Amino acid sequence: MAGAGRNGGKKKGKKQQHDGESSSDSEGSDHGRKYLHSSLSHRGHIRLLKLLPSRNRGAVITCGLSEHNFDDENIKQPEFEAVSWSWGKHVWDSKIIIRKDNEDFTFTVPETLASCLMALRHRHDTKYLWVDAICINQDLLQEKNHQIPMMPLIYGRAKCVNIWIGDSDSDSKLAIDFMQNEILRLQHFDELLDDPQSATKWLALGNLLTRPWFSRRWVIQEIVLAQKAVIYCGRDSIDWNDFADAVQLFVRVESATRKVSEVMKKDPKFYRVPNWFDYVSALGASRLVDATTATFRITKHKTRQPVPSLEYLVSTLTTFECSDPRDTLYALVAIAKDTNPIAVEDVQNRSVLPEKAARLLTAWADGHVTTKRYIVDYSLDYVDVCRDFIEFSIKQSFRFDAAGALDVICRPWAPNPEVKINPYQGQKIEGPDARFPSWIPQLEDAPFAMFIHADNNLKMGRKNADPLVGLPYPARRPYSAAAVRSVVLDTLRFKKRSTHYSMYVSGFVLDSVKEVLVASQAGNIPEEWFKAVNWTNTREEPPPMAFWRTLVADRGEDGLDPPGFFLRACREAAGRGLASGSLNTSELINQGRSSIISDFLRRVQSVIWNRSLMITESGALGIVRKDVEAKDLICILYGCSVPVIFRQHVKTDGDLELQRVEDDEDIKKNAAKKIWKWWRFKSKGIREIEWQDSTTSQAQKSKIRSKAEDLEYWYEFIGECYVHEMMDGDAITYQNTYGKRARVFELR
Repeated sequence: MAGAGRNGGKKKGKKQQHDGESSSDSEGSDHGRKYLHSSLSHRGHIRLLKLLPSRNRGAVITCGLSEHNFDDENIKQPEFEAVSWSWGKHVWDSKIIIRKDNEDFTFTVPETLASCLMALRHRHDTKYLWVDAICINQDLLQEKNHQIPMMPLIYGRAKCVNIWIGDSDSDSKLAIDFMQNEILRLQHFDELLDDPQSATKWLALGNLLTRPWFSRRWVIQEIVLAQKAVIYCGRDSIDWNDFADAVQLFVRVESATRKVSEVMKKDPKFYRVPNWFDYVSALGASRLVDATTATFRITKHKTRQPVPSLEYLVSTLTTFECSDPRDTLYALVAIAKDTNPIAVEDVQNRSVLPEKAARLLTAWADGHVTTKRYIVDYSLDYVDVCRDFIEFSIKQSFRFDAAGALDVICRPWAPNPEVKINPYQGQKIEGPDARFPSWIPQLEDAPFAMFIHADNNLKMGRKNADPLVGLPYPARRPYSAAAVRSVVLDTLRFKKRSTHYSMYVSGFVLDSVKEVLVASQAGNIPEEWFKAVNWTNTREEPPPMAFWRTLVADRGEDGLDPPGFFLRACREAAGRGLASGSLNTSELINQGRSSIISDFLRRVQSVIWNRSLMITESGALGIVRKDVEAKDLICILYGCSVPVIFRQHVKTDGDLELQRVEDDEDIKKNAAKKIWKWWRFKSKGIREIEWQDSTTSQAQKSKIRSKAEDLEYWYEFIGECYVHEMMDGDAITYQNTYGKRARVFELR
């Protein structure tokens, strides 16, 4: 595990020798004085760490810090390298020496970083490095705000990015040697997939890919922007390009054929564990390798242009972690095609980044999608950072896929910090925030995560079903529940009140939930589901059409219509009988010896894992989250590609009065004219309020009517859902046929 290091190679309190100028005690050379950062003299400057040489591997780490002008091309800068390492949750208890004005000061760093610096230190030459934990004053919020937007320039200019994944062990040495000397020799690659003796090597590689560095969110930017990168594991190293090729070979052959898992089964030590490398394509290492090849394209001018949007990056890189939840977004802003990081101080001062930096940051936008400045502000409450991203994504998506612009509230991406400050009252609270808005989708609902499995091994595994909305544009949307009805920007707005955070969206109530059956455990199909659709004679009768299509959400793995053989596969799978009250899909996949049935059941797992079967009041079947309850509302939102579940709540008199007071205050500030209209209309007894969609042409202007009594309710967003035969525009036909009126929902 990263962080298990040497801590300078000596125990605390023992005399240590550092080469060069003097011999000193690491505990007392500075007489107890700690190093304090001096302010940077200019916003476009950075610090570089001067790592002083040592012929003694165990000597205390001694270095200096120097300031450099990063703007002026006429000033020659020293060649430097950048360090990419895993912050994790390590204790900052290892001491290094920072020399300033011929005096030595102590500076504490995590043990893993101390080990990294020791491994990178030269015997004879001073080495210039950029290390975020030391070169940025982490205690100065303003400095973080303007230095972090410069990180793409720093990593892009570095001569090399040194990736530190931790100290070496027998597994890591075996894995690195296996990649360099066997996997990359393509003429012998197929032999590795038939050789039982390679099982231990494949396992060592799998263990290497689960090291914490590969799950750190900031490394995505650091490696994607690097001109050259080298992975270090202790004193062992491998070029990033070689590593990436080896990982892609491993992931692709395992995902397509599962041949590596078959090799594992041939070894007596592993044969009891089926599909050892299930979901290996969801590993952080695999996603990271893909990102290095898919994030940028080279233009005819030999410049690099980002390809994915910020929403796409945030939605697909959910397995990567960060210590500050704001970095869920800020760590990706610099490599998205539609964003440009800028410090909040630059906006407030009506200034911009230095000319050179700004030109480099916006170079890739030439001839591509216009980038928008994305403000980096660590003083914001986390909930406000999430809200800004949702609004940004909706308005960006509106330009290309307005009918799916609201899908962002259905994809899990937002971590809920364990300890946080309540944004409404300021006090510290422990555990999940019960008042965290329901319209911010939680990362805990993501389909995959690293966890300890029943075989006592840390592996990637499925925790939940895949999001029904699929990936953002430019991916193909699987569904179009609202047909071509786009998000209505005139009614879309956000309001942070003293007790809650509201989001206003428009749509209509389609149906309500009548019954929710027991949830699927580990992707198995409960016996109760079969009984609910009257399919009990599974050995002789074919499955009801609505049932088997609901199990796969009426789509195949590619998001297109399900193949016809799914019906037959469903019948044959169920015909083998239910064990322990459910159809064990994993057992049939692993031991059924039918690739067709396995394909069907994998699709079933991706739809029903940790979800429940629903029956609506109108008698339709559906798939919903397991926490859905009877009487919950099934709604269609304009601009959302799938139906959603709302839970209706009645506002108290106190809540209504508080709303009125706060809205009156907003009226004075001219900040909430629409709310003002709501209350004015209600006070005059008018029963309907019109909202115009200004995004349509004058001839096609649509009006949304919301009755005054709608103001008496607020809605909890439970999540997306599948409703059979209501996923492809049928709901809009139903609305027009039965006169389902549009309304504005207040989500909290």
